[in-house]
Amino acid sequence: MAQADIYLGEDVLLTAGLGVGFFGDAGFGAPILVGEFNGRTFVTDASGVSEGFEANNNKRLGADTVINGQEGSGIDLTQLPNSLATINIRFQNAVAVRTLAPKFYIFDGTFDGSGIPNFTT
Repeated sequence: MAQADIYLGEDVLLTAGLGVGFFGDAGFGAPILVGEFNGRTFVTDASGVSEGFEANNNKRLGADTVINGQEGSGIDLTQLPNSLATINIRFQNAVAVRTLAPKFYIFDGTFDGSGIPNFTT
């Protein structure tokens, strides 16, 4: 049977009851200010209030560059290895699978029938 798993970083499997929290530069619980990008990423409980493993964080620096971790001058996204990605989605099946017209859904916490503003998939 086909299976899709979501990992934070290379090897932390997100299981039922866990979530992903995006926070400001100061760490867990720190707000992300309007017009800024998250500085830290953590595994949380389902409600987002309990701090777990801190994942690799890739903070947007430019249209095609990120800061990996909390410091640095930036790295081009085409040079970022999977092992440093914040989220890894892994699909497994016993035989090769081909998909036609796949859809990827992103939820921003509300639903008004339109897409997430300023977000491209």
